[in-house]
Amino acid sequence: MAVLAIAGVGVAVLVGGGDGTDPIAVPPGATACPSPGTPAVCITAVRVSGGNILADFESQDVKLSSPVGDAFPAGTLHPIFFFDVSTSQSRVWGASSPFGGTNSAGLSGFTEADTPATTARLCVLLQDETGQVISGSGNCAPLS
Repeated sequence: MAVLAIAGVGVAVLVGGGDGTDPIAVPPGATACPSPGTPAVCITAVRVSGGNILADFESQDVKLSSPVGDAFPAGTLHPIFFFDVSTSQSRVWGASSPFGGTNSAGLSGFTEADTPATTARLCVLLQDETGQVISGSGNCAPLS
């Protein structure tokens, strides 16, 4: 399991994910994670602490990549987080837990002040190194 700290500190490392046999458990009110056998990254918990949005996430059937320098390596996938009402404030992230703050590659997460007034859910999908989002590769979870 990975923890996402939006406005905490993260370390960029590669991590594996779910074993592909059991669905990833999601919190009440969250959309379901794609079925095992489908590459995905899913939020398993979201909360606000000290003005930072924190989210646990887990990968499934994919090895997540972290940036090397200022880019993601060719042929790799990484999570992109956004609020369900607007992708204009989306944030890419690496394999590290937690998501948030500023990680060793200089990527940053969200603070409570970033939350749009009309939303209650944080979402995640997989994205490739060229910026193409993979539809259906994640889920959304309510802020607690």
